[in-house]
Amino acid sequence: LLTRDGGCTPAWAPSGRTIFFVRYRARSEYAATSCGAIFRVGAGGGRARRVTAGYAARPRFTRSHEDPAVSPDGRRLAFTDNIACGEGGTSYFRLRVIDVNGRPMRDLAKLRQTFHIERRDPSWAPDGRRLVYQVQRGSELGILNRDGSGERRLVKEGNSPSWSADGHWIAFTRPAGRDDRLLVVRPDGSGIHALAHGARDD
Repeated sequence: LLTRDGGCTPAWAPSGRTIFFVRYRARSEYAATSCGAIFRVGAGGGRARRVTAGYAARPRFTRSHEDPAVSPDGRRLAFTDNIACGEGGTSYFRLRVIDVNGRPMRDLAKLRQTFHIERRDPSWAPDGRRLVYQVQRGSELGILNRDGSGERRLVKEGNSPSWSADGHWIAFTRPAGRDDRLLVVRPDGSGIHALAHGARDD
């Protein structure tokens, strides 16, 4: 047991010594929506330390920080920032990058983030120079440089992108009836093909 107060969507630091995770809190016991903040804890356990304000930001329970992804050099943390979390708010998801201690960075500075394009669920390229992510509009996948430049659509429909360790492929899922298909695509958008579809537990 690493932490006594629960956690979701864990992400390892490359060193293997630290785990980042999301802790959710509801606005009230009657609230339908919970808002998250990102914490870190040593792999050996102990007290978790908050990295992002999330639901504790002012005004309280209007932000949610989710989907942590640690850069390959272990210095940066990309995540989803929902700036209108909770009851009565219209969710709006954008990408953010900070250092692993919670301090702001200039990464993504060239990216124009608006309410019309929502981005979430980032995954780093192995060299740390690019990010792939989900675009809420139409569930597309997008890709851009770490400074926010060069944004383009990778595939028309996809979820949960994950970059391969050698940098040659990006795996993702795509809904197909009651199941999800597992596919891969090259970072330039070529070579897309399915690996698995509707696999059963054997």
